[in-house]
Amino acid sequence: MGGATTKDPEFAELERNFNDLKNMSERLNGDAKRYRDAMNAMLNHQASFANHLNGVYDPLLGESYLGDGAVKRREQPDYSENMKAVQHFEQIMQEVRDAISPEVEQIDRRVVQPTEEFQQILKGVEKLITKHHHKLVDYDRHRNALEKLQNKKDRSISDEKSMYKTEGLLATATEEYEYYNNLLKHDLPYLFHYKSQFIEPIFETFYFMQSRIFSLLLQRMDALVQSGFFKTMDRPTVEAFEQIREETQVKETLEDLELLKSKGYLRPSAAAGYSRTGATPSPPASPTVSTSGVKHTAYAPSHASSTSPTDSLPPYTPGSGKSSVSRAPPPVAHKPTPLSQPAATYCVALYDYDAQAEGDLSFRKDDKIEIIERTADENDWWTGKLHGRQGVFPGNYVAILQ
Repeated sequence: MGGATTKDPEFAELERNFNDLKNMSERLNGDAKRYRDAMNAMLNHQASFANHLNGVYDPLLGESYLGDGAVKRREQPDYSENMKAVQHFEQIMQEVRDAISPEVEQIDRRVVQPTEEFQQILKGVEKLITKHHHKLVDYDRHRNALEKLQNKKDRSISDEKSMYKTEGLLATATEEYEYYNNLLKHDLPYLFHYKSQFIEPIFETFYFMQSRIFSLLLQRMDALVQSGFFKTMDRPTVEAFEQIREETQVKETLEDLELLKSKGYLRPSAAAGYSRTGATPSPPASPTVSTSGVKHTAYAPSHASSTSPTDSLPPYTPGSGKSSVSRAPPPVAHKPTPLSQPAATYCVALYDYDAQAEGDLSFRKDDKIEIIERTADENDWWTGKLHGRQGVFPGNYVAILQ
């Protein structure tokens, strides 16, 4: 506008205090919501974690279905102590959930809702402050316009009329500005006083509710620690982890697995024409560990193969057709005679299998695969179809559906 503006240090200080109060209530409300959501997520995660641990030690993971109701059980370590620890952990976590959930629900009623109600009050006050600013702008505009006319040396009749009109506008603007200015200066200190009687008790309530939740959590977790299932609780986490890893030699054992060394096959060279010999890859649940220091090759070239008939896989060569999906192995003299299959025979995948060479059929555990061709030997390569794709896969990765 180019004129002077009114400065009111007293009101400016009150406005700063009001903004601080508004920001504090917003932070308290936001923190309470985030804490509530985080506690609910933690309780849900603990319950889910217990279920995952149950799955890890589930003895049924060591079984495979052979058809006709027969079940083949693979030898597994004794996880009875681990299962007891998991069951105890699951029980404690359920107790934690039952004890803490009601406390978490109280955060909404005793912290979130009151702060939201207080924020609605502050929004009404904020509208009054905005009106105060608008009236101050009108007041300064009319005051500057009147001063400009009054300072004019040679005023015309038109200037006199404008000055008279501006005096009326200034009087109205002054009255309205002083109304909002005096109202806010009078009432804002009361609002700040009631803040200590409203917001601070909510803040204290929130603090004590957190303390109670952590106390309940500590009591239940201490009972879990004292159960005796966890032998390294008296040591730092990293130190205990390193000790367990050294005792079990998990890393060394995994690195020694032929399945992880070669992924269960040797990729055929271009000169070999993609022919494949050797045993089918071992299922993930029963990998072979090399302990003799001599590397056992899962697959060898066909001209040097010396494996026994029960461990060898008949070679297959892709056809000369254009299709790269259907790769059923052609009949070979030493290949076992395929069994005649009834229409639409299916099997279910016991493990995940990723294609190791062109013509393989990839699938995931529990996929239902249509069998196109198979032999009597489950350690052989079978031909199947899944999601419109046809290819070969290891027979010991699936179970026939009766």
